[in-house]
Amino acid sequence: MEDLRLSGYTRKLTGVKLHLENSGGDFVSLTGARPNTSFARDVFPGGGLSIIQLGHGEILQGSETVAIEVRDRRNPEIIISRELLARSIDYNLDAASGELFLLRNISTFDSGLNLKQIVVTYEHQAGGMGSGADELNG
Repeated sequence: MEDLRLSGYTRKLTGVKLHLENSGGDFVSLTGARPNTSFARDVFPGGGLSIIQLGHGEILQGSETVAIEVRDRRNPEIIISRELLARSIDYNLDAASGELFLLRNISTFDSGLNLKQIVVTYEHQAGGMGSGADELNG
């Protein structure tokens, strides 16, 4: 298995998959998972209070991504812009309780009256067999 190349990498996942392939098409795949954790995505409207309760507590430290998405007012499926927020600069997170504290005001609309949303993705301790991809519905 010479001339091996890493074809992709994803950081935000509940498990890991390693796929090695040579130029002849031979390959080996290894997969591992941490079934005691699950991935979640929560969406909140802008313009609310600065304290947001996420859908789950016991969040894995450093697994969260907090972003402000601006969606087209005529076609909400279209994301006009996405701004990632920085921990300790834009927000603080109590990982045990799942409380997100915004350190700046997020308005409901941008200057063009397009809707602003706060989108939070994170990994948390799972509580049984009901965890997994079904929790991505925000």
